Amino acid sequence: MGTRFIDCNDTETVKFRELAELVASGDNYAAKLLVCLLRELVEERGQEQDIVLLLNTIAAITALFPAASGQLSLNGIAFAIQNIYHQHFSSTEMFNVTCQLVFTILHSVNSDSVSDDEAWITVATKLMHYLISTITEIGCTQEALLVMGILSLILHHSLHQKLVEASKAILLNTPLISLVNKMIHEACLKGSALFDHDETTQTGGGLIFLLLLNYFCHRSVHDVLPGIEDAESLLESDNRKQQSLSYISIHCHDLSRLLHFGSSPIKLASSYCLLQVLQRITEEKRKQPGKVKHNSHHIQSMTSILEGLIFHSDNRVAMNCALCISMIEDWEKDEKETQVVKRDSWYRLITEEMVMTLAVPKLASKSTMIHHMPAVHVAVSMLKQQQVPPWMSLVFDDSCISGIIQNLSPSDVNREMVMLFRELLHVGYLNSKHIACLNQLFQACRKRVYSDDIQEDTTNLVIFPDDPGKVYEVLINLISPKSSPNEGLLEEIELFCQTLREAG
Repeated sequence: MGTRFIDCNDTETVKFRELAELVASGDNYAAKLLVCLLRELVEERGQEQDIVLLLNTIAAITALFPAASGQLSLNGIAFAIQNIYHQHFSSTEMFNVTCQLVFTILHSVNSDSVSDDEAWITVATKLMHYLISTITEIGCTQEALLVMGILSLILHHSLHQKLVEASKAILLNTPLISLVNKMIHEACLKGSALFDHDETTQTGGGLIFLLLLNYFCHRSVHDVLPGIEDAESLLESDNRKQQSLSYISIHCHDLSRLLHFGSSPIKLASSYCLLQVLQRITEEKRKQPGKVKHNSHHIQSMTSILEGLIFHSDNRVAMNCALCISMIEDWEKDEKETQVVKRDSWYRLITEEMVMTLAVPKLASKSTMIHHMPAVHVAVSMLKQQQVPPWMSLVFDDSCISGIIQNLSPSDVNREMVMLFRELLHVGYLNSKHIACLNQLFQACRKRVYSDDIQEDTTNLVIFPDDPGKVYEVLINLISPKSSPNEGLLEEIELFCQTLREAG
């Protein structure tokens, strides 16, 4: 009977779907029976083939019905996984199948259902040992990339105060910290040759996943190890000081080099990492003004790299770089003694390119609007300066502003465009005609948003991690979740109206 149960892993059969539905429903013992059967097979050292078949069955159930992962977790599957890694760690097939199941569960499970932190500490420790030894001896194999994905998901759950101790074990693992520093140092030494190491190469693939792991580490450390962060050290370019950090973290100047020299996927991962570091530093500066100091020369070189990517073909890279520039400009506005030399000519070029495209009839379209959103953030940062550059009034003259407004339809308007108009209003660049047209446009936007009853599909689709590309897709989607085109739009329109009332 047990063998027939294990062999029922064809997702097209009625029997399998019935079993999967039972496990996911949670009002029966199906999930508990599966976990008990797996633990029994492992503890009694059953046939490896039987264990692999059962693991594949459980993974298929989870992929078909993501809710099953919660039921499996609540019934102690973490301890079964811990025992597999303990007793069958030397079996390549068993290791791969187990890692795929672990990734699938951690990807699909709701954090509220995650338990058994003690077992997950053992799992994380085993996987880190495997990762370090594999990369040291062989390099970044596909299995190593999958392990980095699993560690990233463990850290992701710590944001919801789950798997906290397992996350601490990852963040503070000294050999892993050394490995990260070594791999980043070697990548940076490649200079322009790094561009040839894309995701298809061992170096490029390993670097991409290492950057993703770093991203989740930096998000986690703020929650699970409060007070250990050192924002000033992350900005420090002195190699001796950068090694003093006791947790996994990549410094800003290294991220800038990877952003400059790396292939498109490396640029994307680096830009997300750098954006997150600068956001954290910005938060710290706001809480304790004057505490975090930075070297103006180092900031200037980093800003030069960011500026060059404002029109990058991947809009996510461009947007991340624009947001970084906006934050740096905000720092410099408040710290006159460390102001960098403004590259007004380049900022002007970026702004003029955006305005020209958005103001010319028939050139503007929804895709064009999206492409130029990063430049909007640069323009807004200029408008927020204590002394707005004189060329801004020449770029945003009456005809250009009128042209932009005329080209906009209610469906084209997003929060960035409203934010731009709000800053133009604040500095006095909008006349009464502009304001009247915008009020009419924003009223139409409100009606569109209120009447839009099309709900986006938020189903949690589970991807089976049988190749690194799918693991990458899961992690990058966690980093850059798809947001509604209307997100923040009404709030930004209300801020525009508030600014208008204050100006009146």
